[in-house]
Amino acid sequence: MAYNNEDMDEGYDEMEEEESTLPPLEELVAHPNIAQLLDDEDLQEIGKKVVDGYNDDEMSRQQWLIKYKEGMEIALQVPKDRTWPWPKASNVKFPLMTIACLQFHARAYPSLIPTDGVVSVKTVGKDPSGIKAQMADRVQTHMNYQVMEQMEDWDEEMDRLLITLPITGTEFKKTYYDSELKRNVSEHVFAKDLVINYYAKDLESAVRKTHILEMDHNLLEEKERAGLFLECDYLGTAVARDDETTRLIKDSKGLQEPKDDEDTPRTILECHCFYDLDCDGYEEPYIITVDKETQQVLRIVARFTKESIHKNGDEIVKITPDEYFTRYLFIPSPDGGFYGLGFIHIVGSLNKAVDTIINQLIDAGTLSNLQSGFLSRSFRQRSGNMQFQPGEWKVVNATGQDLGQGIYPLPVREPSAVLFSLLGMLIEVGQRVTNTTDMMVGENPGQNQKATTTQAVMESGMKVFTAVYKRVRRALSKEFLKLYKLNGRFFDKKEYADLLGIPDTAPTAEQDYDNDYKVGNLIRIMPSADPNASTSVQKMQKAQMLLQLIPLGLDKTVVLKRILQAAEIDNIDEFKLDQQQQQAGPPPDPKIMLEAQKLQLDAQKQQHDIGIEDREQLRKETETDLKARKIGVDAHVRMTDSANRTAASVVATANKTQQAAAGGPSGSTK
Repeated sequence: MAYNNEDMDEGYDEMEEEESTLPPLEELVAHPNIAQLLDDEDLQEIGKKVVDGYNDDEMSRQQWLIKYKEGMEIALQVPKDRTWPWPKASNVKFPLMTIACLQFHARAYPSLIPTDGVVSVKTVGKDPSGIKAQMADRVQTHMNYQVMEQMEDWDEEMDRLLITLPITGTEFKKTYYDSELKRNVSEHVFAKDLVINYYAKDLESAVRKTHILEMDHNLLEEKERAGLFLECDYLGTAVARDDETTRLIKDSKGLQEPKDDEDTPRTILECHCFYDLDCDGYEEPYIITVDKETQQVLRIVARFTKESIHKNGDEIVKITPDEYFTRYLFIPSPDGGFYGLGFIHIVGSLNKAVDTIINQLIDAGTLSNLQSGFLSRSFRQRSGNMQFQPGEWKVVNATGQDLGQGIYPLPVREPSAVLFSLLGMLIEVGQRVTNTTDMMVGENPGQNQKATTTQAVMESGMKVFTAVYKRVRRALSKEFLKLYKLNGRFFDKKEYADLLGIPDTAPTAEQDYDNDYKVGNLIRIMPSADPNASTSVQKMQKAQMLLQLIPLGLDKTVVLKRILQAAEIDNIDEFKLDQQQQQAGPPPDPKIMLEAQKLQLDAQKQQHDIGIEDREQLRKETETDLKARKIGVDAHVRMTDSANRTAASVVATANKTQQAAAGGPSGSTK
């Protein structure tokens, strides 16, 4: 057997020559626990190598974990008792990074997770018959139902990811089919809980991905009885997970670390790695689950399908592994490291400097307000503290001259004005880096600011976050593609038919609809969010621009639908926009029609040589005909103007509703 670790076992050559007693790989794919087919000696070796590999990967990211801990302390404003310059000195935590994270989340969450559906499916290539479009509509409807309705925790998990991502710079989603729940699951995995070597090139090529899980005794017993885990002797009391990040979470919540007992969760390592179980010299992708303390293997399952095995004759050439995890990056690391950059790497040092200066100013003010000093031994007064109430006078056995000569206040300066100016500069720089200026958080920058200037500044400020949105959207596309592939493997025909209203008796139902999740090359799965229109104001501006282009041939029904969507109007289908009227296209310009008719009549007069009486009679008939047509054209113009005014009124009403919900028009001036 061989394991893809740098420290190869000395007995590798001997084990490679052994003949495998396992079934063929095509049969191992469906086995619920391959560990049941291995002997104890092999399982012991596998468990040791999994734990050793996990420890090596954990060591490679130690410096990143230190930064991770510091970032969480700053963002969560974890309190710490100070003993210098005196016990319980000022310990203020300025929420510079906290505000930045909250602002990013407030902008990203509604932009990336719209309420009318998060999945969009587009066709690829030409579609003259419209079959691809129908397929895309069915898949889009079904996947939106899965994500927003069936996967109950997806919205909440995504919400938590978007609030954590700007702090850490890297977060993960784990997407898989849960055999117990009988549905797809896509859960948020904290970066601290997914151990990957820091020098891995990317997620897909990483040789080892270890997910740290915590399971109590009852959950382990359930999995053993279900045949998912081997029956193991866990050798005594469990040891709770204890590392810097775990202790940080306990400190931030003010929790006391409980004593280890039989109810303490055990640390379980779920390692997505490669191992040569069939002894053919090629390492296959597996998921190996191991108890960290005892190094006992609990489960081994294949991380590939029959279709992903590529052979050249009888020899395996390549096996494409199933990828469970999706990496979300805030900013890629310039040093090429696997983990990205968050606000802790960008403004963490600024936040620390701001905290230090604020605490120094407060401590200086404390010394200045609560004076202390020296007392001369010649001053005749009982020693000890003497406190004064406002308006109180103390009687002492000393003259004013004795008081002046016997008491010497400690020379203390007022809080430094230079430090105060430096504090303001650091906060301003931090706000510029994180785009949390007054204008970006919804505050009025001034009464003399022009509306166009305000809008231009806001658009410029949103460009930085638009780049981050695109990275998150790209990762979200990969997550949705994983869900699409899982639907192809675990297709529930009845659920699909019930949702789409497909009759069971349809003769072509099996032929047409069962392949919707097997033709990924004909359709493209992507998020429905538009990262280039990050605010509702920008969306409304785009919709209004389309309204002005209706005379050029745009479908009025589609344009009105876009306007209602930008205004976030619910249940748009209730309006029942007239489709038949729009299919005929926009009406031609009445003035152009009138001029064309005049030119046509003039040409007829020149082509036909007729008499004066005939021409006079023709002129009268022509004038009568033109008058009648002009009356019809004028009526048509009035109807068109009325329709345009109605559409403009709808847009104005939507704008007023949106402005009222936002607390007033953006950038308004007096």
